Amino acid sequence: MFLRFAWDPPHAGLARLVPGFSLSVINRQTLALSCLGWFFLGSLLLVLLGRTTAVLAIVLLALTLLNVLLPGQFTLARIAARLWRFLIYLTAGAATDYGINGTTVWSSLAMTLYVQGVHLYEQQSPTVSGLKRFAPTSWLVMPLLFACVINGNGYRLAAFFYALLLGLWIYWCIHDAFGKPHAEVQLAWAHLTTGIVLVDLLAVAASIDQAWVFFLCFFGALVLQRAAPVLFRI
Repeated sequence: MFLRFAWDPPHAGLARLVPGFSLSVINRQTLALSCLGWFFLGSLLLVLLGRTTAVLAIVLLALTLLNVLLPGQFTLARIAARLWRFLIYLTAGAATDYGINGTTVWSSLAMTLYVQGVHLYEQQSPTVSGLKRFAPTSWLVMPLLFACVINGNGYRLAAFFYALLLGLWIYWCIHDAFGKPHAEVQLAWAHLTTGIVLVDLLAVAASIDQAWVFFLCFFGALVLQRAAPVLFRI
């Protein structure tokens, strides 16, 4: 985000997200070099985790730079943004003891589709009605379908429970978007963003003694929405 602001400040929108931030505090060259340093350190940590994560780290870095340096309306930039969402989850899976397997790939795809749905809600106008307003929801429910189909007997019950939990959260977030002519779509988008934690929980179908970590992150994100709403554009 900071690198985008350093590269193209008029179109980055960072000043809208972080009030008071301006290039008068730090010059563009220092900001850009700092960002590249963070990229290097993050990539180095991934490289140390093995060959697969090293390759994915290089690809992620390339996609990040494409997404930042190319104008958003370019098709290549849009493809890079979607691949980035898929690969960052895949990279996390590669760093585990199990490595990349079928479940990791399906979970990466489910997360990508959910984030795409959240992104579509962010762009949606409050005056949109009918089937167009329903369209982003089809992306949001894909993780629920994947979880119910992919998880085996040992995890299916937990998957059903977490899928129901995520489904109820999605419904709670967007029900106003269907019931009112001028729905608060941006507020729904902020709450759907918090739901990413529930998608993570659904992906791993964690047992109760492990799920508390996800719920802690979930409620922590809700608290941040109240304490620092500008970070969620609400």
